[in-house]
Amino acid sequence: MSSDFEATDAPAGPGPADSIERFAADLRRLKEEHDDTLTLGALAQLSATPKSTLSAVLNGKKLPTEKTLGALVAALDGDAQAWLDRRENLRLASMGIAADAIAGPLAAQPDDGERPPGPRAPRPSSAWLRPRWLMVVLLAVALAVGSGAGAVITWRATAPANPWDPGIVHTGDNPAFYPKCLDDAKVDAAETRQTSYLLEIIWSATCRAGWGRITRYDGRSQGNRIAVTTYLQADPDGPSTQRSDDADAQSSYTYLIASHSIDDRICVKGSVTDGATTIDLGTPLCL
Repeated sequence: MSSDFEATDAPAGPGPADSIERFAADLRRLKEEHDDTLTLGALAQLSATPKSTLSAVLNGKKLPTEKTLGALVAALDGDAQAWLDRRENLRLASMGIAADAIAGPLAAQPDDGERPPGPRAPRPSSAWLRPRWLMVVLLAVALAVGSGAGAVITWRATAPANPWDPGIVHTGDNPAFYPKCLDDAKVDAAETRQTSYLLEIIWSATCRAGWGRITRYDGRSQGNRIAVTTYLQADPDGPSTQRSDDADAQSSYTYLIASHSIDDRICVKGSVTDGATTIDLGTPLCL
């Protein structure tokens, strides 16, 4: 893949001199370092992202969404949080907002070993209660990386009292931010619906958390949407319910539901669009 832009050495980006083109060049370098034989089609499958979207992102034609970037970097074994921080700086710069004026401590975070989890990821795009950019700004003002409400967020060094609450993730977190969850993630339930749509529940035993995913195999992702809802069977409309609604995607997943009891059952349901028609994928799949 050719480009007029040279890749930089640091995934965190060079601050004011950064640009979408340099961001894309560094993503291409990450891809080459991961596997220089990896094709765009194979990467699309690994990241569950359309080839057209990956091509636009890797060629610097557009800044990827948080969800696309998280999935892409996770597929390439990169530091998702570092890339998402850099993306946010670029997005704020495009609005004429200096990132250091909003969240100066973010740039001063030392790299002295494994980073603790950062602030919780924002909800999927379907959580439309307020504009996402406002959520990011408010979080940046209130939190420095690894801290919140005056308390430092760290990985727990000792076993928790409740083995169903290991403290690694919380309901509403993006699984792409947690390699520990992805490393042992397994499809624990799957059914094909309407011949062309795969409904899945993915579970991480390490994180005691699950999420739902729908993948379409009808070749009609462009111009259409996938809607996914993951919920606890005992409380389908409760606060833990996670939703995603993605356009132009072959696959869409929700954020995590953390389980705190062996009796918790996670279910997933959803729909896809095909032109003006919405196709309900039927009875929920439960784990």
